Amino acid sequence: MTIEDSDWELASAYHDRELPERDARAFEGRLKHEPTLVATLEEIRSLSSSLAMLHPGANRPMVPGPERRWPVRTGLTAAIAAGLVGLALLMEWPTQTPTPLEVHAGFATMTEARPAAVVPVAVSIAADWPDLESANLTTVAVRDLPDGAAAYYVGQNGCRLSYFRMRKAGALPTQDGIQATAWSTSDGTYHLVVATGMDAGKFEAIGTYLRQIALRMSAPSVVAAVRSAAQAAGPCIG
Repeated sequence: MTIEDSDWELASAYHDRELPERDARAFEGRLKHEPTLVATLEEIRSLSSSLAMLHPGANRPMVPGPERRWPVRTGLTAAIAAGLVGLALLMEWPTQTPTPLEVHAGFATMTEARPAAVVPVAVSIAADWPDLESANLTTVAVRDLPDGAAAYYVGQNGCRLSYFRMRKAGALPTQDGIQATAWSTSDGTYHLVVATGMDAGKFEAIGTYLRQIALRMSAPSVVAAVRSAAQAAGPCIG
C-alpha cells in the first residue's frame, strides 16, 4: 500500500501542528485504522529528530513538495571543477551481477586509475540524481545495474560516495571501514548509500538528506545541515 502526496502533506502539517483543530481531529481518527498513515507520521517524526541532532536549532518544519526530478546543479566548486577534468563512462564492467561494494570499489578504481578522465556527468544524466553540491560532492559517474542503478560522487579532500536505487533490498554492508545506510520507499525502491573513510557527521548528514529527498520531504534546513557538516568535516580516508 502506498501513501498519496496529499497524505504526506497532511501528516507533515499535523506533525508541525499546522492543521486546524477540526482537520487534526479527523486526521487522528484516520490514524486509528490506517497503519500506512501511522507509519508515515512515525517516519516524519524520526527524520525530524535526526535533523535536530545533526543541526540543533535549524529544525524548521519540513514541507513535502510535489514529486519532481532532482534539482540541476548550477555550478561546481572551484576545487572540484579544477580537479575533475574528464569522465569515461565507457568502461567495461563484469557481466555478472556485482555487489554494491564491488560497484563502489569499481567506481573508485576507475577514477583513481584514470584521474585525467574524470568530469561531471552530463546535466541530463545528473538531473536524475540528487545534487550534493552542498556537501562538496558532484556526480561523476552513473551505472545501470541488473536490478537498478548507481551514481558515484567525488569531492574535495578525497571524498567518494556511491548512491544506489534498487528494486530489491539487500543486506547492509558491515565490513570494517565501510559506511553504509539504507531505507526503502513506498514505491518499493531500496536506497543504499556507501562511502569509505568519510567524516561520520558528514556521512550521517548526507544520508539524512538523501532519505528526506527520497521521501519528498526536502527543506532548507536539511541543506543547511549538510553544508554545515561538510564544512566541519575532515579529509576522507581510504
